[in-house]
Amino acid sequence: SPASRLDAGYTLRGVVEEVAGDKCRTAGGDSTVCGSAGLQARRAGDAQGGDPQAKVALEQAQQALGLTRLTSVDVIHCAQSFALVLEHETGWKIVYSGDTRPCPKLAKAAKGATVLVHEATFDDDMLEEAEAKKHSMTREAIEIGVEADVFRTILTHFSQRYPKIPVFNESYTDRTCIAFDLMTVNLADLEMLPSLLPAMKLLFKEENKEEKGVFEEEAEEN
Repeated sequence: SPASRLDAGYTLRGVVEEVAGDKCRTAGGDSTVCGSAGLQARRAGDAQGGDPQAKVALEQAQQALGLTRLTSVDVIHCAQSFALVLEHETGWKIVYSGDTRPCPKLAKAAKGATVLVHEATFDDDMLEEAEAKKHSMTREAIEIGVEADVFRTILTHFSQRYPKIPVFNESYTDRTCIAFDLMTVNLADLEMLPSLLPAMKLLFKEENKEEKGVFEEEAEEN
C-alpha cells in the first residue's frame, strides 16, 4: 500500500511547512495552509513558464526536500489561484488544492496521490453559494479524491457555519479524513486516519445539532 513507502519521520504539516515557509498550519478553518503556500505555488508556476530565477529556486527547493516534483496547477477560484503538487523520491505524493471549485486539472494532477488535502467549504445543500464564491462542497471534494484514486483525502477549510467539523453524510468513504486547527499527521499513520471519523462524529454530535438549530432559526427570521 502507499503507506508502506512512507518514512515515519515525515509529517504532513512538517513537509508543507518546509515547502511553504513560516506561519504554516494544516487548519480546518484556514483558507490556505499558510500565507506563503500560494507564493510557492506561483513560483512553481513561474518556473514552469520559463522564468530562470524561479526555475533555480524551484530546483533548490526540490533538492533540499528530496522532491522529484514540485509544481503548481491552475484551479477554479480567483485569479492566480493554484493547487500544489509534491512528489518525493521515496514514492509519496501530496496534493494541496487551495481554494477551488471541483477542478478537472486538479483531479488529473492528484491521480494516485498518497494524500489530497482538499477544501470543503460548504455543506452539500449549498450549491448556489459554492458556485457563487467558487468553493467546493463536502461531497464534491470527496468525489475529486475518489476520481483521482488517492489513498487519503483530507478535507479542510470548513465554513464558519460548522462549530468544529463539517456535516457528515453518506458521501464519506473509508479514504476520507478531516483536518482541524494545528493538526499534524504522520504520514506513516495515514492507514488508520479514517477510523477516527466515527469517534469525531460522536464527539461533536451535540455541537453540530445546536449549530444547525441556530442557523435554521436565523434562516426563518430572514
